[in-house]
Order: sequence, then structure tokens, then C-alpha cells
Amino acid sequence: MSLHLLKPSFVITLFALILFCIIALPSQLLFNNPELQQQLTELTPSGFRGMLFLLVVLSLLTSIALPRQIAAFICGYSFGFINGAIIATLAATMGCFITFIIARKCLKVWAVKFWPKQTQKITTFLADKLFYKAIIIRILPIGSNFLTNMIAGACAMPIKPYLLGSFIGFIPQMVIFSLAGAGIKLESNIHIIVSVILFVIASLMSYWLYKTKKEYNT
Repeated sequence: MSLHLLKPSFVITLFALILFCIIALPSQLLFNNPELQQQLTELTPSGFRGMLFLLVVLSLLTSIALPRQIAAFICGYSFGFINGAIIATLAATMGCFITFIIARKCLKVWAVKFWPKQTQKITTFLADKLFYKAIIIRILPIGSNFLTNMIAGACAMPIKPYLLGSFIGFIPQMVIFSLAGAGIKLESNIHIIVSVILFVIASLMSYWLYKTKKEYNT
């Protein structure tokens, strides 16, 4: 690996580990309480209706800035690794859609009026290869999902490539944090360790794709 990639890669790895620890470690300490686990088991929705209920609730919450990693963690804890990852990915995508549409309908004129130069710059950046840029942005642990959706909607980006790219880009982190949530419930350190490793790998791969695409375009 070339030297100019080492420092950014180290920063991304460190950021990914810190983000994971902020979400997973306090949860493990909290959920290791047997009484709390029993209460959560009783309160956790079950079956298809429970999955649908959680999907709707988390879609609304992610649309108003709930971090998608926390949503995936909750889904993994509630319904296991595979079901949790599916529910979390759908919820994050639906939340993305809700925020995008609201921003497009309510903020477009306002954004163009008060920040015409900034809006134009963002529009120019996202307009080229929006599908691929959406994937990369979602895989990276850096950035706000909520603000990204607000900006994209306010700048009237094409919704199909943005939504599809976001859906695909959401999958790695949803899988990773759902695995961590399932590991907490099962008290499986292996689940948690694997999810940490995968999270770091996914973050580095996203950065590598970003750098590769940037160098290719130049």
C-alpha cells in the first residue's frame, strides 16, 4: 500500500473501531444484566407482526436521524442475525426515502434561495455517477445518514440511483451491526469479534473504492 493511503486508512480504521465501541460495548455491559435481558425478551416483538412493527418504527426513526448502526443492532438483538440484517437494511432504505422526499418537497426552494453556490457544488458532485457515490458514502462509517439524505433531497438528485445505491451500500454495516446485536443476545464473543473485523474491512474497502474512482476520474 502506498504511503499516501496509509494515514487516511489508519484514520478510517480508528474511527470505525471507535464508532463500533460506542455502540457495542455499552450495550454489552447493559444487556449482560439477566433481569434486563428477561424484560427485553418479554417486551421484544415476536413473529412477522413484530418484524413489521419494528420495520415501521425504525424507518420513521432513521428518517429523523437515528443512526442506522443502532437500528441494525436493535434488529439483530430482536430477531437474530439474518432477519435483523434484512429488517435493518429495509428500514434504513425506507428512512432514507422518507427524508429525501420531505427535503425535496420542502427544502429545495429554500436551499437554492439561501445557499445557491453550495447547492450547485453539491449538485455537481453528486450528479456524476450518483449510484456509485451513494454506495461508497453508505459503506463509509464517516458522515451523517440524515444530513446526506436532506442534502440530496434538497438538491433534487435523481431518486432511483440514489435510493438503489443507498440500499446496496447499507447492506455491509447492517449485516455487521446486526451480527453484533445477535452476539450480545447470545452472549457470543465470536459474533462480536467477527463483526468488528468485518466493520473495519468494509470501511477500508469503501475508502479504497473512493480513492480508486477518484484517481480514475482524474
